[in-house]
This record gives sequence, C-alpha cells and structure tokens, in this order.
Amino acid sequence: MSFAIILIIITAIIAPRVLSIMNKETNEEEPVTEVAVSGQQVQKGNLNNYVELIGATRAKDAVNIMPAVPAKVEKVYVVVGNFVEKGELLFTLEETSVRDQVNQAEIAVSMAQVGVKNAQAGINQAQIGYELSQSNYSMQQDSYAFGASNLEKYETLYAEGIISESELEQARLQSQPETLSVLEKQLEQSKSTINQAQIGVESANASLRQAQESLRQAREMLKDMTMTAPISGFVTMSNVSDNNYASNTQPAIVIQDISEIIVDASVTESLINQLSIGAVVEVKLDALSNQTFKGTIDTISTSADQRTLLYPLTVKLDNADHKIKPGMFATVIILTEEKTDTLYVPSEAVLLRDGLYYVYVEREGGTVLRLEVKVGIDTGHYTEILEGVVFEDVVITKGIGLIDDNSRINVIRSDQ
Repeated sequence: MSFAIILIIITAIIAPRVLSIMNKETNEEEPVTEVAVSGQQVQKGNLNNYVELIGATRAKDAVNIMPAVPAKVEKVYVVVGNFVEKGELLFTLEETSVRDQVNQAEIAVSMAQVGVKNAQAGINQAQIGYELSQSNYSMQQDSYAFGASNLEKYETLYAEGIISESELEQARLQSQPETLSVLEKQLEQSKSTINQAQIGVESANASLRQAQESLRQAREMLKDMTMTAPISGFVTMSNVSDNNYASNTQPAIVIQDISEIIVDASVTESLINQLSIGAVVEVKLDALSNQTFKGTIDTISTSADQRTLLYPLTVKLDNADHKIKPGMFATVIILTEEKTDTLYVPSEAVLLRDGLYYVYVEREGGTVLRLEVKVGIDTGHYTEILEGVVFEDVVITKGIGLIDDNSRINVIRSDQ
C-alpha cells in the first residue's frame, strides 16, 4: 500500500474527532472567577489634615533661690511640694557676721562725712585767703601806678631839698615792677590753694559715696539673710536644712509657677510657614491617659536649630488645676489643612501607577471598573477626590490585587 493511501485513511479517522473538539470548545463559555472584596461608598463632608509634633512640658516660670554669700542656715520653713505665695518666708540665715559688716560700714560713712566737712572748711579758708591776696594786689597795683607816674616829680623835689632821700627811695620802691611780680605770685598761690581744696572736697565726697555704697551692700546682705519667695508656685527642689551651710553657687530652693505650662516642640521647614502665633492646637499627654488639652502657639522661631535643622516653637496651656506637671512627654496636634463639603475615600482605595491615580468602582452585574481620579489632601486615613467619581460610587478598598478583567466581584460593604 502506498504512503499516500495510508495518509488518506489516517486523516479520515482523525479529522472528525478534531472538528468535534473544536466545536465543543467554541460552544463552551469561558470560566469566570468570582472574587470577594471590601468596598465603601464615596463619602462627603469635612476633611482635615493634621501634623503631630513630639515635645515636653515645662513650667511657665522657674526661679532659683541662692544666698548672696555663703552662710549658715538658721531655719527652713518649707519642704518640696509646698505651694508658696510670693513674699512668703522660705528660710533664714545667721546674721551675726553680716551685722558686724553693717556696723563697720556705718562707722566708715560717719568718718567720711566728717572728712567732707573738713574738706569744705578748707576750701572756705582758701577762698578767704585768695580774696585777701586779691585785695592786697589791687592796693599795691594802685600804689605802683601812682609811684611810677610821680617818680620824676619826687626826684625833682629831692634835688631841691624838699624831700628826704628815704622818701625818694620809698617812691622808687613803689614804682618797681618786681613788687607787683611778687604779689602776682602770691595771688596765683592762693588760686592754687583753692584748686587743691576743691580736689580735697571731691576726694572726700568720693570716699563718702564709696562708704555709703558699702553700707548699702551690707544692708542688702542683711536683708538677704531672710529668704522669701519671689513668685508664687510650688517648691520643686530644696538643698538646705537647719544648721547647715547654704552655698551661693547652687540653688538653695527652686520654685516653679505651673499655673501655665509651656510645651517645647520643633517643626520642619515644610510646615513652618503654615503656622501662626495664637493658633489653637491640641496637646495630648501620655502621662494623663492620653487626655487632650487645648493650647495656643505662643512663639515660633524664625531660625532653625543648627543641630536639628528644625524650627523651635512653644505652646501655652492653661493649668489652673495644676494637673499637668513639668517634664511630661506631649504630642502637639496641629491642623495644617482643612476642606469642607468635599468627596473623599479611604486612602487604601487609591492606587498610583505611572504617575496617575486610580480607584476601582463597583458596577452592575458584579463587574468592576477602573477610573482615573484627581486627588487632593491625604490625611493618612482618607484621600480627597477632586475629580473622577461621584458620591453614589462604591470604591473597592480591600482585595484590589485579586481583581482582573475577567473577575466578578462580590462586594462586602464596610459602610452598611
């Protein structure tokens, strides 16, 4: 049997079976996969974006109280935890040595006052001496002028025998310039005496001022032997006890005013210009079971910290009940963006592919449709949808990775 005849027989046998299989595959529908997913209807309302800053609390005001000089403590009247009013007695120091200094300073002031009086008396005497020298100079100047103008006449009278030789010599003496020169030196000496007396007065006054300042300081030191509270607040530290010495190099007592609490925090450069002084913020305190308090931004630095490159800010909290204590960790919650009457969906429903945003929405018959959307703010939980969906749409939130073009979906609604 030839090869051609064998091929024809094989074809006749196989061909009907092949055609039967092809017809069967054509008539059968393609299998469809049903996927269970979670979905939620697009929501409409207000959407806010917040930023959380980590900080710590401190007192509005804190004062370190130290003696002006080291001294022995006489008695302490407060302990840590006491609330004290401004001006209330805290502790006293022994005054013996300081009182001695006050007494010595008072004696020095009295002696300096006597020195001023003596110096003033000296200037008065010098002024009298100058006036006498000036009067004598004026008289001698008149006598010199008279003698100089009449000397020639006296010489003629002497030649005629009318006056004696001694009278002529007297006239010659009065008309000599050297006489005036001596008187001028005496006058200058009187002036110098006045100047010296004035310097003495100034020196005495300077000594008096110095003695008075020493007395003032000694009296201030005496006042400092009684230490009182400069502000109202709580005693948060005490390093003094009865009959022990108090140092002037470390705080003896610390008082903190916690009627207002300051929270120190820092913010990044991307947020600094979104904040303003006086803005209301929320502060959550872990130590108070995450209780939230209202506060206001009190200060915002215009310069970044060189170590952290963050901008320091402070938040002020009212603490009239003294519930908040300094040193607590705080979370400052600041509203940075706010949208009203806007559409939004859970952030997990939004996909980013090739720079575009998409959501999957449910359609009739258990089908799903991918829609491109334009997004707005993202709070981390919800994303604003500006374009692409309507309020009635149901977006797929979970199970998106299981969906393909042949999928049938069974949506389990989380909002019903």
